[in-house]
Amino acid sequence: AIEVIKGDVSQPNLLGAAAEPPRLLDLCAGSGAIGVSVATHIPNALVDFVEIDRTLLPTIVKNISENNIEPDRYHVYHSNLFMSVPTTTKYDFILSNPPYIDPALDRTTDSVRVHEPHLALYGGVLGLEVIEQIIENAPNHLKTGGQLWIEHEPEQAAALATLATQHNFSCTTYKDQYDVLRYSVLVLQ
Repeated sequence: AIEVIKGDVSQPNLLGAAAEPPRLLDLCAGSGAIGVSVATHIPNALVDFVEIDRTLLPTIVKNISENNIEPDRYHVYHSNLFMSVPTTTKYDFILSNPPYIDPALDRTTDSVRVHEPHLALYGGVLGLEVIEQIIENAPNHLKTGGQLWIEHEPEQAAALATLATQHNFSCTTYKDQYDVLRYSVLVLQ
């Protein structure tokens, strides 16, 4: 995602001026690793973080601080998905590693099940309940042409593409380093 965002930032606007700083949302942020990584590698990026688990908010703030990200470049929301995010804020990119594990198809290791919060792993029926909420609400928070990146199970790719089409997105699914369909990029039409 970082290289795609960097490429997007390097494109001048129609008048030839430098592009505005990219605005991103790290949705289901957990520790904030995705958003912090983007903010570190793209020094002008404006990155917001959303996390439902209040106990993780200090970890996000700690990671932001340890990576010297200026206070005017981020905001941390304690929120159930988009509920506390102002609809007046429109993002260029929403990056999300949501709870997507289908409890009936659970392939997680014992150590993951023991050490990771259930809330962060399991996405309800077929693992798609949270993904469906994200895709349904993301258009209210993205600029036209904005991108929604979602990690998911390989078995969810077809359902995710259908949901994308229903909510005015194009959708391309990509394989991870293990040659498994692992994430999709949805572009708001």
